[in-house]
Amino acid sequence: MATSVAMAITGLSDALDPNIVTGSTINIVGPPSTQRDSAPPPSNTVAFGASQLDPYKGPGSVYETISANYPTLANPAATLSQVAAISQQQYDNLVNNRVSTPAVTSITVEYLTLDYPANYGNNQASVSVPTKKLTFNGQDGRTLVAYYANYDKIAAHNNSILWQINGHFGTNPTRQALGIENNGGLTGGALGKLAIEGLPLISYDDHNVGESTAAPVSLPRTLENLEMLDQTLLTSFGRVDVLGLSGGTERAYHLMMLYNSNIESVYYAGYATPVWMRETPPFPPLFPEDTEDNTFEQNFSHADLAVVGLANGIDTAFAHNTFDDGNSKYGYFSEIVPQLSQFTTDFHTRGDDTNGDGVSETGQNLQHEYDLVDVTDWLNTVRQGSTVSQWNVNGLGNWNQPINWSPTTVPNGANRTAILGSTITSDSTVVVDSSVTLNRLQFDDGNKYAVAGTQDITFATDPSVPDPTLEVISGGHEIQVRTNLSADLSVTVDASSTLDFNNQIDLNGMTLDTTGGAGTVNINHSSVGGGSITAAGVLGTAGSTSLGGSLSSSGTLAIDLGFTSTDRFDVTGAATISGMLDVTLEAGFTPSSDVTILTASSVDTTGLTLNDPSGFFSGFDSSSGTSIILQLASGLDGDFDGSGFVDAADYTVWRDNLGTNNLLPNDNIGGSVTEAHYLQWKNNFGNTAGSGSSSGAAVPEPVSACLLIVAWGGISLVSRRREGAM
Repeated sequence: MATSVAMAITGLSDALDPNIVTGSTINIVGPPSTQRDSAPPPSNTVAFGASQLDPYKGPGSVYETISANYPTLANPAATLSQVAAISQQQYDNLVNNRVSTPAVTSITVEYLTLDYPANYGNNQASVSVPTKKLTFNGQDGRTLVAYYANYDKIAAHNNSILWQINGHFGTNPTRQALGIENNGGLTGGALGKLAIEGLPLISYDDHNVGESTAAPVSLPRTLENLEMLDQTLLTSFGRVDVLGLSGGTERAYHLMMLYNSNIESVYYAGYATPVWMRETPPFPPLFPEDTEDNTFEQNFSHADLAVVGLANGIDTAFAHNTFDDGNSKYGYFSEIVPQLSQFTTDFHTRGDDTNGDGVSETGQNLQHEYDLVDVTDWLNTVRQGSTVSQWNVNGLGNWNQPINWSPTTVPNGANRTAILGSTITSDSTVVVDSSVTLNRLQFDDGNKYAVAGTQDITFATDPSVPDPTLEVISGGHEIQVRTNLSADLSVTVDASSTLDFNNQIDLNGMTLDTTGGAGTVNINHSSVGGGSITAAGVLGTAGSTSLGGSLSSSGTLAIDLGFTSTDRFDVTGAATISGMLDVTLEAGFTPSSDVTILTASSVDTTGLTLNDPSGFFSGFDSSSGTSIILQLASGLDGDFDGSGFVDAADYTVWRDNLGTNNLLPNDNIGGSVTEAHYLQWKNNFGNTAGSGSSSGAAVPEPVSACLLIVAWGGISLVSRRREGAM
């Protein structure tokens, strides 16, 4: 209903139109500011907050009086839905009944292009961001100014928008956060860095801090402004993710009590400072806040508002960074967490200081709420409807940059799919410089993708998706980063395609199952962590490879032998090898002894057959029960097929190779295959391995060797003539 009413507003269709309109260009100056409003140690710890606030929470304190009114504390036996209903009713009676939101009569649209220089955020090249400046004109004469970045990409994001609510600092916080003014000021151009990633987002300035109409400090006025945007614009999007920053986080708490749009997640960045402090001397307000309201402060905590969003199914995160204020961390860990945990634990603690000790757990030492490196990962996690990302760069690119994917969301999460498809026109590298978690990875291009870098890929699952998969539809591709399994991984490589693991695989006790395709999987480094590897297609390696678990191959085990490298699997567990053992010799290489190609704690070769086109090996020996050894053929002159017998089959080998430089097994002559090799065969005809001289069997009389040589030369001449004639 709200959407249909809103669509009648003049200018709304222009505000929502995804087609790019050229307007004024603003060149963003880089690099962004490194300033932050940071709390130095030890004032950035929960312990510091406790030392400041606990003395004011004793008997007879303002806190004792006020907290008795908190719905979450007054109703500990209630269910989540019950306490949310109580809180909503109390809020409606005490706060919402004073809100009188004016109708929006029109929206004025100004078109901008924000040009960001290279390396402003994670961008290696300059990026242009189509942006609209939207002025909402209220029926009561007020105006509210918002900025809508990446409006052209909304369809690629499944009609999902990030609604960022700013804090109270300085002037024009939205323009600063986008980097338009003051090099980003205390925000460090945080929104600009998100915009560079191609993320559609809307931000606005409340009264007294930006371009919107000024008004006296008033919580009802603040809520009216929230409702103007929510009912007029935000109801037009299929999904809304809310990001509250600094004091804007407090407005995000209030938003839970009055929204009409399809809010699916909220990320409260900092500012969990207890509300009761404002009512308690000697804690004066740090600044004239637009959420100051005695009635609210005497009846509610932040948890009483957040619980309503949780009851409505909104994915909820609370984030604190290393240098956020200790009073805020105290408010979260000592008040919000225990209040909410009475009813649900389905909320998330994020940021780089998730225990409030003032020490970064990631080594990033993030400052204040405007260090937003965690926000993109959060969105990747909660946007369940957009779990598939396709690579869109023709050439070298960074996996961890959203702009390199369509939609512009980095695939990183236990429900995420990454497709490296038919985008590249030559072999290309995708660089992973930050650890990635995936549920599904697919390669599909005749040119080679090499996934490389200093970090790793973990294949995982969650209740919303099946066990992870890795697929090669076409081409030959390489994973050059470490691969980790936190669930069984199914690998399917289609016929004529190849997948190379060129770095360590950590199985973590799981199964790497390559039985789903007829293509080739090469494990060229090692596996650790126990578990098992199963194969039904072609399984190969490069050199000596240690497999820290068990191995089962019912397809083809491919072994290459050469001058400098011999393929070999050293399996710490059991090996069950059936199907085919396929041996290929490097050009010009002649084996001179038996070759061990597999060791294991136990070996079962039931059903295994040898395919050795070279004929140098007569079979394999697995009688030890712990190894497979290729056995060199008899050494019997003239036994050109290595069967241990000199018979008519060896004549066929000689005939088929006559006139070539091919190496023949058991040939003591060497060089081109000639009549001399025929005589070698003839003189040994009937011999068997270990029998010594000829058995005296009748030798088949073939066409004269000389005639065969002439005939072979003639055929070659005719062939060349035909080729020339063509």
